[in-house]
Amino acid sequence: EGLLNDSDPEVVGRAVDGLGRLGDRAAVSALVALQPRANGSALSLTVATALDRLGVPNQLELLQKVMRIGSGELRVRAAYLLTERGDQEARAQLHALVLARALPDAVQISVLAVLSQHGDADARAQLLAQLDGTRAEPEKLSLAAPLSRVGEERGTRYLQELARRPGPTQVLASRVLIAVGQST
Repeated sequence: EGLLNDSDPEVVGRAVDGLGRLGDRAAVSALVALQPRANGSALSLTVATALDRLGVPNQLELLQKVMRIGSGELRVRAAYLLTERGDQEARAQLHALVLARALPDAVQISVLAVLSQHGDADARAQLLAQLDGTRAEPEKLSLAAPLSRVGEERGTRYLQELARRPGPTQVLASRVLIAVGQST
């Protein structure tokens, strides 16, 4: 909670996310107090998500409002967070953005990952096609990780290959494999 007043917005955002993931309702009052300061920013979405995780009502409504009428990046972020919660409207919006190629490459990969984790076969196919493409090794790792998480064997095999080979991606690939339950 002490980090909620940090001067670095990235630190504050990670602290908010961490408090929400910890699930301790004692953090609710500190997060509610942060809401006015975060109003209209990306942090407001993180606060709403954390409060939703802590069982505070009406937080998803804020995300849905931002997704429908917010500006560019905030709209995409709200749709992403709602897709993680299984919201079908958000999933459809993200899918449309992917089809329109309206997202920067790194964001596109993250969106494809969250869509594939929620059963979008087209997103999974796009991740596989990009994994088979001519991308650099670190980019392929970012493609293989979500594929492995959804049980796609080609993603897991690629990560296992990286984990066996000494180099800068070896530890990262090993961490992802452990996270998805592989004891390689």
